[in-house]
Amino acid sequence: MARHHILEVVRLIPDCRLDDLASNCQDFSLQAVLSEVSRLSREGQLQLTIVSTGSFTMQLLNEKCRSRLVTDSLNEGEHREKGQH
Repeated sequence: MARHHILEVVRLIPDCRLDDLASNCQDFSLQAVLSEVSRLSREGQLQLTIVSTGSFTMQLLNEKCRSRLVTDSLNEGEHREKGQH
């Protein structure tokens, strides 16, 4: 499954770039890899960081980081709502 393979590659390659991932996931189509990276990012399992125009790295987020990001997002939403009223 692409998901497990992607997570393993990103675990083994710190600051994994998309071309690193693509070259390590040749058993899967680029479309499948990009789709899974997008899903993992939305689920809070991967963090994408822009390095330069058109280039980014991926890092795994551990459970502690994921919890902090969710809490920060919720707090930002509350602050925006309070500021709008």
